[in-house]
Amino acid sequence: MMIVSSAERAVTKTKYLARVAAYFKGEFARLLAARDAELLEELKEMRSPVRDEQGRLVFDFRFDQLYFLLESRIDIGDEALPRALGKGKDVSDFCRLISRPWPLRELELHGLTITPIQPARSTGSTLYRIQSIHPQLGD
Repeated sequence: MMIVSSAERAVTKTKYLARVAAYFKGEFARLLAARDAELLEELKEMRSPVRDEQGRLVFDFRFDQLYFLLESRIDIGDEALPRALGKGKDVSDFCRLISRPWPLRELELHGLTITPIQPARSTGSTLYRIQSIHPQLGD
C-alpha cells in the first residue's frame, strides 16, 4: 500500500482558483438563472441581493465580495487547501483568471450577461452586473 502525504493530496492554488472560476461559470450561473432560493438568500446576506426589474434578474456585485461566497460553495473532496491561499492575492489572482477571457459564452448558455457598471482600479473592486437576457415569463 502506497502512503500519500497530505502535500501530495493538496490541490495547487492555480487548480483551486480554476475550480472556483469553473463553479462561477457553471453551477453558480445555472443556480442564479434558476433563481435558486438558497443562493439568493446567501447573496442577500452578503449585501448583494438579486433584484427583479420588469421580469429580468439583476445582480450587482464586486468580485472581491463574491469570491468568498463562491469559494465556500465548491467541493474539493479530501484534497487539502493550497498553502498559498490566504496570502492576500487570492481575489486578484481569481479575477485575473476569470476575466481573461470573460465568460460571456458560458453565462449566455444560462441566459445571462455580465457587464461592468462602475469601473474601479482593480477588477475585484469594479461593480459588475449580471442580468438575464430575456425577461422571465409568468409562472
